Order: sequence, then C-alpha cells, then structure tokens
Amino acid sequence: MITNYLIELLKDNECVIVPDFGAFISKRHSATIDYANHRFMPPYKELVFNNKLTNNDDLLVNFISQKENISNEDALAKIKNFVNQSAAILEVNFELDLEGLGKLRNFHGDYVFETKEDVNLLGD
Repeated sequence: MITNYLIELLKDNECVIVPDFGAFISKRHSATIDYANHRFMPPYKELVFNNKLTNNDDLLVNFISQKENISNEDALAKIKNFVNQSAAILEVNFELDLEGLGKLRNFHGDYVFETKEDVNLLGD
C-alpha cells in the first residue's frame, strides 16, 4: 500500500523520502528523436533510490494522513511498519519487490534499486 502512495507522489514530486529508509528520486527526461533508428522516444522519468536521505520531511506522512483520514502519528506508524517489514525482507531474501516501482536489492548492506521497465511516473 505504501508503494501506491509513493507512485502517486512521484508523479508530482522529484523526491519522496521514506523516513528512516531512503528516498526515491525522479528525474524528468524530454522526448528525443533517434535519427539513426528512425524512432521517437517519448518523455520519461528516471527513478533512483538513495538510502542516505532518511530524514522525515513529512511529505509522505502528510499524504497518507490525508488519503486515509488518519492522524500523522498513525500515518508514521504505517510507514515504520513498512520500513521494518522491508528491512526484514531485504535482510533475509536480499531482494524486495516494490510493486509498480521496481526492486530493491541488498548489496552488502547498501540498497540498490532497479526500476521496473514499464513504470510511468509522468502523471500526464
């Protein structure tokens, strides 16, 4: 469920921090023309994960609080539960599928993100 909120937020925001976990950062790329192959490449957003950005900026907390009509404390508890479950899965399986976004892999304690190919964060 948290991943659905991340997808929604990433359509309008360049950075969404999951407190005490990391940040998903998107970068918009313009449409291009591949003259050599006679193809048009549509605009897209590149998505990366940075596990060093963990401070709560309240964007995700406030969004969940409003969407679910719950307090910020309850929203933060949901996020902490997601973070604890995700960290446990990454510790045991070394891989976490974030439905609709991609996969996080535990590589010697660092999380490496692989974007799902058909993810569309343009929001258009």
